[in-house]
Amino acid sequence: FFFFYSTHRFNLALTLDRIPEALRHLEAARALFARCPWFLECARGEALVKLGRFEEALAPLRLSGELAPAEPRPLLWRAEALYWLGREGESAACALDAVRAAPGAGWARAWRAQMLLWLGRYAEAEAELDAALAAQPAHAWAWGWRGAARALQGRYPPALLDLRRALALDPDAHEARLFLGEVLARAGRPAAARRELDEALRRDPGQFWAWALRARAPAQCGAPAGA
Repeated sequence: FFFFYSTHRFNLALTLDRIPEALRHLEAARALFARCPWFLECARGEALVKLGRFEEALAPLRLSGELAPAEPRPLLWRAEALYWLGREGESAACALDAVRAAPGAGWARAWRAQMLLWLGRYAEAEAELDAALAAQPAHAWAWGWRGAARALQGRYPPALLDLRRALALDPDAHEARLFLGEVLARAGRPAAARRELDEALRRDPGQFWAWALRARAPAQCGAPAGA
């Protein structure tokens, strides 16, 4: 019971972006995590990545991967840390190792695809997302990122279908809604773009990218509601 309670407190603090608090829960529960040492090290590495302490995150994530070589999560967090350190080749190789460790895990493929998008490898990202959606067709995040991959290749009609599917599965998928607003604007549909960006701002007025999209394309999207 205490193991799962501590895990819940740690995950809750991470979800709320209260990273220092998450680390405190993790250290306080060290003895309880002795039954699952790879998770302890992975959780520490994840928290360090979210704190921006990328170099420091590598050691616990490497140890976590050694303790549980069939687990993709430590490899994917390590790939993220390597990416932000500018070690893009190592990052891509690490993400590929994660998918090889768990080829049937659609969420792992979607995570790798996101990093491929960051690296500008859009066609590869789309192929990885095809595989992710074949494994987990209800994965809203994967639909949204595939829409982004298709839009970045200039294929707006299928991108719009994917982004709308993502929002049908999860209306709170903020990134998908922002992608949708941008794709609609690029496709010459400013009124529809304005509606999506207004909805994004209604749901979260602090979304930087929604405001940035409006600032970048004022002629296409008009002025924000109430401005």
